[in-house]
Amino acid sequence: MTFHPLSLRLIDAPEFQRLRNLKQLGFCYWVFPAASHNRFEHSLGTGFLARKMAEELQRKQSLDITPEDLLCVEIAGLCHDLGHGPFSHSWQRFVRAYGRAKGLPRLQRWKHEQMSPLLLQHIIDRNDLMPEFRASNLGEDHVGFIKSLMDGTGNDHPFWEKKSFLWDIVANKRNGIDVDKCDYFLRDSHLLGLQNTFEYGRMIELARVLLVPGQGLRVCFPKKEASNLLDMFYQRAQFFRRAYMHRVTCVLESMFIRAMLKANDAYRIPVGSETSSSLAEACLSPEAFVQLDDSIFWAILHSNDPSLGDAARILERMQTRKLYRVIKEAIIPQQAVTQEAVAQQAVTQACPSPERVFMMFREALESHFRSLLPIFVRDEDYSVYHIMVDFGKLEEYPLRNVSFYSKDSPDTPLQLKDDSLFLVPKRFLERKVLLLSCTEDEKINRDLENAFSMSIGKFGLIEDLFKVVPQQPEH
Repeated sequence: MTFHPLSLRLIDAPEFQRLRNLKQLGFCYWVFPAASHNRFEHSLGTGFLARKMAEELQRKQSLDITPEDLLCVEIAGLCHDLGHGPFSHSWQRFVRAYGRAKGLPRLQRWKHEQMSPLLLQHIIDRNDLMPEFRASNLGEDHVGFIKSLMDGTGNDHPFWEKKSFLWDIVANKRNGIDVDKCDYFLRDSHLLGLQNTFEYGRMIELARVLLVPGQGLRVCFPKKEASNLLDMFYQRAQFFRRAYMHRVTCVLESMFIRAMLKANDAYRIPVGSETSSSLAEACLSPEAFVQLDDSIFWAILHSNDPSLGDAARILERMQTRKLYRVIKEAIIPQQAVTQEAVAQQAVTQACPSPERVFMMFREALESHFRSLLPIFVRDEDYSVYHIMVDFGKLEEYPLRNVSFYSKDSPDTPLQLKDDSLFLVPKRFLERKVLLLSCTEDEKINRDLENAFSMSIGKFGLIEDLFKVVPQQPEH
């Protein structure tokens, strides 16, 4: 694995080296002990594959890809995950939980992708790398290009008209097929011990750039690879179901989020010589954010600060495996979400996003559940955790926005019909809700279970997928 000298300067920056201390799969490592890999090696792999794919496209076609473009794509792959916080996606969920609790929309919608370009700029400024960028023929416009490639949305970028296909390589927002997934599929499956049938090498080798009407120049694939690509999306869902959203992983994450919420204001992160930031609000400051990694767990656990005592006790429960107990679980049919949205007249408003519609359902469900609890049941006695497993595009058919070509007409883009592949699932999205008990008090647990059962019934959730096989009449 080789990198451009400028990429090596970025890799050697302390802010990039911080990725060594961020577990790629967060609390999955606590369930699958071999999954000890970090964001650092994933970022190296993504940067390497990003350049490899761009070079492969250039080798096969007469495309307008300059050496500077190749370097920009490589750096975008390397830096795409700079914005992850402690225990990866768990930190994002903590920040959003804090935003919901405090009514802060900016934090409710926060994603690690927002921090990544800010940290790239922070690395360039703090390490005075702009002269080295210029020595590699990269100016400020190229830095903006790299940030846009990291984000995956560049419709308004000056390079878009002639080079829009480059946005499909690192963070493909159009259909989700990119080298980021190629790397983590291979890496995660190996270390989790899960089978991976997706052949990323064929995807890169057979990719081709075509002019797709209404979309510009896009990366396309031979139509014979449709099944392989569908396997990729199916594999993603299986990884979520069996590992990323494993029940124990979810319980651990729920406990971690609660601990961070309790520690948020007491644990201060210095910003400059006179100011400091809380944990959640560090996502608004690159200077504060770069100080965060997985060591926050042990810093709070072993702190002598009395104001961190409640958080430390939760972390100690995690470490000693005295975990919250799942006392109820239910599947959330999409019909239930839609009915609640209609009841709240959300669908008559200005086209709310699917995420916003589900958030309204979630708030209604949890509010109803709380209203049924006896007054002596505290918020600290339970936790409600939501799980989502999909093929990468919520309810949408995963190959809908993928363009193909045929061997006979390699320059003609093709679109796949939704029903043109066999063995396609009926649904591409699954949501679950878990009720976790944080107490050993059996009376409280019974009250929690009874109240949740009533909420399940009211909102049309499915508690049991199975039924007793009916007896056949005797002849």
